[in-house]
Amino acid sequence: MKVFLQMALVLGICGLAGAADDSVVDPVGTWKCEYEIGGMKRTSTLTIKKDGDKLAGTMSWPDQKETNLKDLKLKDGALTFSAVRKIMDNEFTVEYKLTIDGDKLKGKGAVEAGGEKREFDIEGKREKDDKAGPVGTWNCEYEIGGQKRTSTLTIKKDGDKLAGTMSWPNQNETNLKDLKLKDDTLTFSAVRKLMDNEITVEYTLKLDGDKLKGKGAAEFGGQKQEFDIEGKREKGK
Repeated sequence: MKVFLQMALVLGICGLAGAADDSVVDPVGTWKCEYEIGGMKRTSTLTIKKDGDKLAGTMSWPDQKETNLKDLKLKDGALTFSAVRKIMDNEFTVEYKLTIDGDKLKGKGAVEAGGEKREFDIEGKREKDDKAGPVGTWNCEYEIGGQKRTSTLTIKKDGDKLAGTMSWPNQNETNLKDLKLKDDTLTFSAVRKLMDNEITVEYTLKLDGDKLKGKGAAEFGGQKQEFDIEGKREKGK
């Protein structure tokens, strides 16, 4: 019974699920984590940031302020570290192995309690950076006529309004028109120049953290045709 109570007090974590390419996996951000011990739901907050070319971070709980993560590493898509959980006069080292899938985390934690190593499941979600909104440089991909194509969308603040440009590998930046943001949905139009022709493309894009997804539409041969488009925000832009 004593061992069980120790476990119930100690455990705190969140996790990651996902990709095996470390260049694609991005653990940076604030993660709100949930786990369950003894039938009770509990929470913790994991914060990861860049410290030069390395990762650094902290973990906190409702009854414990931030503690620095130790041995923080990202390898083969797995984030591993340990954090010290303080309960009254006791300190417990909890080891975490987490994987990431977009803005979701999933994995396991393990801790020594009563002479036995116990594991538990954890999950978490990355908080959205509402301050950033659509501002930044977005690398976009879409497909037309069976061919994959790319474009670059740049959004910035112009006073209390938004402004931006779009460019393509064979066309320099063109200013966006009718740029609006409502309920995380970005709408605008951009003029695409193909040889001697100018085609106005209308976009409706849904923002989700550092990702966007939506549709473009343009008049071709007297008919309005749509295509899917996705994009990712460049880090530090």
